[in-house]
Amino acid sequence: MKRLKRWLPLMVMTVIASVGFAASSKMTCTKTGKQIDKCCCEIKNGKFYCKLTKETYDKCCCKGM
Repeated sequence: MKRLKRWLPLMVMTVIASVGFAASSKMTCTKTGKQIDKCCCEIKNGKFYCKLTKETYDKCCCKGM
């Protein structure tokens, strides 16, 4: 029981830090440099269409997450 009491605060802090990091992670559009919550690209006619720049690209322009 004493061993559990000693490790419990460490486990709780680890879980809180993990959840906080996951919630704060954002993506960046490499074409505009803006930070976004979710990918700004969608596939149209086999290419990636960026909703921010309103242009099509061969690769997704979002990085991160």
